[in-house]
Amino acid sequence: MTKIQINKNDLYDLYISKNHTAEYISQQYDVSKATIGRLVKKYGIVKLPYVKHFVDEMAFNIFTLESCYWAGFIAADGNLLKTSNLLKIKLKYDDKDHILKFCNFLKRDDKLFEETCDGHKQIGVFVCNKNIKNDLINNFNITPAKSFTLQPPNKIPDALIQHYIRGYFDGDGSIGIRKNGSVRLHFVSGSKNILDWIKNNIDIKTKTDHIVSVRRRSGKNFYEIEYSGKNMNNIFNWLYKDSIQETRLDRKYERYQNYLQK
Repeated sequence: MTKIQINKNDLYDLYISKNHTAEYISQQYDVSKATIGRLVKKYGIVKLPYVKHFVDEMAFNIFTLESCYWAGFIAADGNLLKTSNLLKIKLKYDDKDHILKFCNFLKRDDKLFEETCDGHKQIGVFVCNKNIKNDLINNFNITPAKSFTLQPPNKIPDALIQHYIRGYFDGDGSIGIRKNGSVRLHFVSGSKNILDWIKNNIDIKTKTDHIVSVRRRSGKNFYEIEYSGKNMNNIFNWLYKDSIQETRLDRKYERYQNYLQK
């Protein structure tokens, strides 16, 4: 009989990231539950005990400035699990305050988890609630395993679209400075559909005449759009219009403020 190899990364992904039980994993690899238990111990993988946290389970039930912003952020940087009602958001440790803003939005306590990935310290939060998961799916088109299939949130009221896009930008966008000193606004995604939707809204709402296209990055499995030039004032001002501190990633907002002062 061929010995089945289960490496540490695969086991961690199944046991921690996807929250599967040892029994489920043993069935997938056709080994005993005790074998999985020994490997978990050998690799030093520790699953934290389940703790029930109070959350506002209606947080994504209606469209508000904050719910649209956080839905956009989750669309970019969140992970809904297929096999449970679990939502996971994990960021680099320097962005801890943003995770705390999300907890505050949900009226949740600030008990977070920390882990190290490839030598980099990260911090995150788990939210387990059926209503939140269903509302993210039904109201915002955020589904499990969405990296390459994310669809536009077509139910969002027109007046709140910029907040969703700002949330997405805070998760999967960037403000950069070119060598010539010009500013650029950059979005990436594995889904071309969501970037087409973002681009169309930016172009219409800001009346930009800057011709950009959604393109696949050469040699990479993702798409990107980039704005720069004379329309940047209109785009940035629209993106941050009516935003509040609780719906902005501080370090990106500071770059926007620095841009305005030039």
